[in-house]
Amino acid sequence: IEAWHVRGRLHLCHDEEKTLTTLVDDWERHVRAEPGASTVVLARTKAEGRALSWLMRERVLAQNPDAKRAVIEVSRDLDGRLTEPLEVAVGDRLRIGATQWEKQLFNGTVVTVEDLEVKRAEDAAVSRKARNGEATGRGTDPDRFEPEYSVHIAARTDDGRRVVFRHDEIRDWHDNIRLDYGYAMTIASAQGLTVDRAFLLVDDRPARETIYPAATRHREALDVYVNRAPLALDIAEHRPEDEAGMPVTDSDVRAYLADRWSRSQPKEAALDYVSDGMWREAREEAPRHDGGGREPHRDAAETREAANDNALVRIAQDIRHAVNGWRHGAAVDAFAAERNEVLASWDHLRARVRDEGEAVALSPAFRATLHRHGALMKQAASFRARPRVFERLLSERAGIGEGELRELRDVHARAGSYLRSVTARTAHAARQETAEQREAPPQDAEGESERARRDAEPQPADVRQSVPAAARTTQDAGSETAPVRPVEEETARSAVPMDHLQPAYRRLWRDWRTHLLRAGSEGVHRFDLDGAAALVERIAAFAGSGRLAAEPRAQLEEIVGQYRAHVQARDRVRDHLRDVERHWLRYRAISERARQLGVRPRELRSWPIWLERNERLLREGRAILDDPATYGAHLDRAGRERLRGEVSKMERFSDAYRTQSRSRDRGRTQGL
Repeated sequence: IEAWHVRGRLHLCHDEEKTLTTLVDDWERHVRAEPGASTVVLARTKAEGRALSWLMRERVLAQNPDAKRAVIEVSRDLDGRLTEPLEVAVGDRLRIGATQWEKQLFNGTVVTVEDLEVKRAEDAAVSRKARNGEATGRGTDPDRFEPEYSVHIAARTDDGRRVVFRHDEIRDWHDNIRLDYGYAMTIASAQGLTVDRAFLLVDDRPARETIYPAATRHREALDVYVNRAPLALDIAEHRPEDEAGMPVTDSDVRAYLADRWSRSQPKEAALDYVSDGMWREAREEAPRHDGGGREPHRDAAETREAANDNALVRIAQDIRHAVNGWRHGAAVDAFAAERNEVLASWDHLRARVRDEGEAVALSPAFRATLHRHGALMKQAASFRARPRVFERLLSERAGIGEGELRELRDVHARAGSYLRSVTARTAHAARQETAEQREAPPQDAEGESERARRDAEPQPADVRQSVPAAARTTQDAGSETAPVRPVEEETARSAVPMDHLQPAYRRLWRDWRTHLLRAGSEGVHRFDLDGAAALVERIAAFAGSGRLAAEPRAQLEEIVGQYRAHVQARDRVRDHLRDVERHWLRYRAISERARQLGVRPRELRSWPIWLERNERLLREGRAILDDPATYGAHLDRAGRERLRGEVSKMERFSDAYRTQSRSRDRGRTQGL
């Protein structure tokens, strides 16, 4: 079920009409797109199959409204008293319901009508209905009955064999005409069939012995259609009172179907009893007991049931791992394909730069490729954040390792730097041309262009705020040996030489600035980027040396404090979400225990403990949501919506907890 849901193959519709029409629409769309592929439409009951066949027949005959048609009368019950007319047209799919050995037509064979002809047959077989009329005396009036007609049908079987037969030749042992539309079939009649594409209409009634053959008829794909309306009513009806007002979601319906379809209801046969040594005559109704009052094979049945449950758990885990592998593998494949396209685009742009010059860097194609590369770097950052999941997949499926990711990051950084330098040179040339037109002195133009180049170079806001003032003074001075004024003043006061710290200090600042530029280009928080922890350790070691001036040291300590607060907030969000997940697992365990004992969950001893934990988690969740400045960086949109949903669920139980507490306090007061 989870695999169908992930692949978009499980369709939960809100009423019966929508379920049927959605299935028929998808079937018609597939048949038109792939007319050569074999398909089958499956239903659980004959009534559902007949309804689907009527809808599918309308779609087929709508393409040929002038097709030759005839009306025959077929039986719908065992004794032939219940009959109904059935229209047959050229192009129809008919199911043979009785074996006709001479024509090699067997029960379940489906044929496609190629031609038909209505004839008045003198030797036509008399129908069961006419014979019943004669037996009851109504046959004395010939005007009361229509003359017998025989419809000669020329058809072709699915294996390519051409057959010609009369409709009144298809009779069962009770002499009833058994023909029906064959567009859809039941699950039981489809056993052993193999097609390219299957469409399944199903509800919650089948057990796993029925679902398994229905889900294994296809080679390529299977679409499952379920009417969720009756299932939602059943789920809501069997919920405990604490969850009565909660809406029934699609995930609840899928869990309900998983539980229902996991039941085992095998067919019973005589050999089952003989093999187990439990054969008895059919008239014996009471089961045989042993001396202790237990049925002799109950222990064996319980053992088999426990083994089945363990197998289901193992299979479910395997399916979950497989689904995650499919999803992660698809993401890796898309990333590898996009990476190849982006690198090929850069190669093409480099060739254009060699032929056309630097103007290519200002073209829309260059900026579009840079934008695609930036999105690719964000995805690579998400892969690096989960190395246990994606490291092996990247290596095995795409041949991408840490070296390839580093190369991809360097290409993006060089492309961005090249674009900025070309933009600055273009702006410098434009200003210089404007200055020459105004007959400005060359040196002024050069000074202005230098300032323009310096101003055009992008500087993220957090770079200027996070870089220490002493380093900014040194950088703006433009000289490696230029003295830094704050450091000189502090040195004069402390009488400690600082010259030997300046190269290491400037190197630290350059590394921090490069780190911020990388974080901005990849769209990642500066403290979540690779290498942030090691760089912050260097900053902390430098700030704790005690050899810096007060102002630079305070700024470095501020960076370290921001990093520690960021890590603490990230750990708190992660731990809270993990605790909430465990919290709901405990709730399911309590509900299951209460169901086994036949009591309400609130009557168990563990219920107050669970409510207290619910209050604590509710307070923590509200605090995280109310402080986006601290925790917003660790909650994307999906995570924020998930946390809001969890808080909303816990609030319902919190209201119940307060009501229960007030009732308990009121009872204590009355007792006093």
